[in-house]
Amino acid sequence: MDQWLPQDTMEKLAAIKPHRSGEGPDIPRWRWEKYNDFSVRSAYKTIHVVCLPSTDHDYVVRVPHHLSTGDVCPLCNRASETVEHVLRSCPRARRGWETIVRREKLHIFFSLPITEWLQQCTFNAASIGYNDVLWATHFSIFCWLIRKQRYAAVFSQNTSQSQVWIEYGNQLVELISDVQRSNNGIRLDNSDTDNRCLAAWHPPSIGWVKANCDGAVNPRNDKATVGGVIRDENGVRKFGFTLSIGRCSILVTELWAMHDILHHAWHIGLRNVELVTDNLEAFKIIK
Repeated sequence: MDQWLPQDTMEKLAAIKPHRSGEGPDIPRWRWEKYNDFSVRSAYKTIHVVCLPSTDHDYVVRVPHHLSTGDVCPLCNRASETVEHVLRSCPRARRGWETIVRREKLHIFFSLPITEWLQQCTFNAASIGYNDVLWATHFSIFCWLIRKQRYAAVFSQNTSQSQVWIEYGNQLVELISDVQRSNNGIRLDNSDTDNRCLAAWHPPSIGWVKANCDGAVNPRNDKATVGGVIRDENGVRKFGFTLSIGRCSILVTELWAMHDILHHAWHIGLRNVELVTDNLEAFKIIK
């Protein structure tokens, strides 16, 4: 075979161990993970994100991974599958927005550049939708459902009617609204055995940043992961991270998360830092 194949290819072929009886049948493995098991995280890493020359920023190219034969939207077959098209211009998405955006705001809503559109709908949402109080929640849920139903159509050929996900989104918002009205936005359950509450992010004082961090331990193998995010008084993200740290106790994991977020804050020049953690024991040690 050396007359048809280069030397390095021949060496790779020679290094492959032949199948032996008793080892069972061949099974597909996912090469992008250490233990060859599929994960959504590694799948996202394999998808190339490229920048369009237009003002619509980025779109995900499925062609190199044989998930599609082009960049045309698979739901409407009318335009390129840009971020703007996916979240706003596609007829399936547009029908949903038209049910919750005020009629007099529709022109502005559909004409703003995508970046400004996201900022306006997230931070300056006064009188955009019919539900002013829960507009940010409504907007976020609809963005999530638009992406979710697109995934279902692309990967599972599940092309449910637009009205289905629109009604589902409205039901979720109504459920959240009921909880806030009945419990005054504080308690989810008035029983003595359940102390869960609705928590919201509150901005720090002017000139300060807020660092939220947390740690989690898998009880099956004691493997731990820590993460954190730093935002300024306007809610603008300054830094964020996640990190796997091997086997640790939950207390050590929480302390590690607090250490890392403060270390990163110091490294990028932040000095006035308000640290938030949900572990009282770790907080007492740091204090």
